[in-house]
Amino acid sequence: MRPPAAPSSRIERAPAGADLALQVCASQAQFTQRSQTARVCASDDWGATMAMWLYQMDQKQWPPGSYRVDIWENERWTWPVGRKASSGSPEAGDRVAFFYAPSGGTEPGFYGWGIVLDWHEDERGMYFRPVAPSNHLKMHPWWDDTARVIADQVRGKVKQGTLWKVPEGLAKKISAGITAWLSR
Repeated sequence: MRPPAAPSSRIERAPAGADLALQVCASQAQFTQRSQTARVCASDDWGATMAMWLYQMDQKQWPPGSYRVDIWENERWTWPVGRKASSGSPEAGDRVAFFYAPSGGTEPGFYGWGIVLDWHEDERGMYFRPVAPSNHLKMHPWWDDTARVIADQVRGKVKQGTLWKVPEGLAKKISAGITAWLSR
């Protein structure tokens, strides 16, 4: 389901080729200084890494073929979050990796990633925008022994759920793994 269009003061398109983190900060800078998300860009720590979240999809409820047809880079989406397996909540500018678990189907793997635009605690859902190389990954998901180990480490003992916060070290491994997978 697509959410209503975002107010123009909230989300703006960044110039082509701009650094992704800078794009997020540029749009957040348009927020009022009281905004919780604006503090990310106003902070003195420009080198801070945005948090990453793992969103696990169910192959039985939403087959990978449907994901391939529906989800395209640069479109704005809202998805429900059933069981959040970590404390805290995503914030605007955080990254989210989309993952199909091996149980319940034959096409597991990392299918894409995006930027969190907003989190709605009362609705238990998030708005996000898929970004490159999601269109490539949905056609050639990252799934090898490394992807399996990283996904298992993120999910820990709780394999059933929808959303996990990814520790920084594992977030770096996900980014590096996707990059390596695409260069094959």
